[in-house]
Amino acid sequence: MSDEPKRDEQPAPTPAGIWEHYCEHEGCKEWGGFGFSVAGRPARWFCWDHKADGERLLGRASSSE
Repeated sequence: MSDEPKRDEQPAPTPAGIWEHYCEHEGCKEWGGFGFSVAGRPARWFCWDHKADGERLLGRASSSE
C-alpha cells in the first residue's frame, strides 16, 4: 500500500497562512497551544495555565486539581 495519491486524486487543500489560537479562558490573552474538540463542534483553544478547562470539556478530570 502506498501513501502516494493516485493520478486522478488531489490532496485536500489546506488553509493558507498562520492560524492564531488564543486561550478562550475569560480574560486570558495567552497563546492557546492546546486544542480540544467535541464531536461536531469547532475546536476550543486553551493555554498551559487553563488546559484543565479543555480537559473538562471532554469530560476528563485534570490530575492537578
